[in-house]
Amino acid sequence: PNKGGDALLSALADAVGVYYNYSKTRECFDTRHGSNDDSDEDGELWDYQYCTEMFMPMSRDGARDMFFSQPWNETDAVLECERRWGVRPKTSWATTVFGGKRLSWASNVVWTNGYLDPWAGLGVQESLSPSLVAMMLPGGAHHLDFMWSNDLDPEPVIEARKTQMRLLRQWILNKYQAVAARGETIAEL
Repeated sequence: PNKGGDALLSALADAVGVYYNYSKTRECFDTRHGSNDDSDEDGELWDYQYCTEMFMPMSRDGARDMFFSQPWNETDAVLECERRWGVRPKTSWATTVFGGKRLSWASNVVWTNGYLDPWAGLGVQESLSPSLVAMMLPGGAHHLDFMWSNDLDPEPVIEARKTQMRLLRQWILNKYQAVAARGETIAEL
């Protein structure tokens, strides 16, 4: 059906309200802050990590998305990190440390992508080896599998957590066994 501007604006307000007014107690949304103090703290922590470890280009063109145009400007991003946190980003640190697209050099990683996560399209979507495991989660959202469990969690997220725990336990056991085979203990490393 053809929806007019008012109907589209109302639908957008409802969508934004899922984040900013999940309690349904607010009359207005304050988009300068998160939905609660914990969300604000999470945003602050991510911003610091972005400036110190995970510096990455982010932009939008305003034509192929619903946002205003905001081209990537590395100089401005570096200056903002210096102003806000007093740190100068190492612009290639994550690529250097984590290997960029050379993922096969890694081991013991689980990548999860929820179908409801807007970042999922940029994630690793196919397992590369038994120790480089990708999981696609129907009903999953950004980091949902890392959050505390909830009665409303979708079954694929519940199963993903079980798989993650099983893999982590196995990888830790493998490490202990490898160290023991050398006649050492973890405490000696």
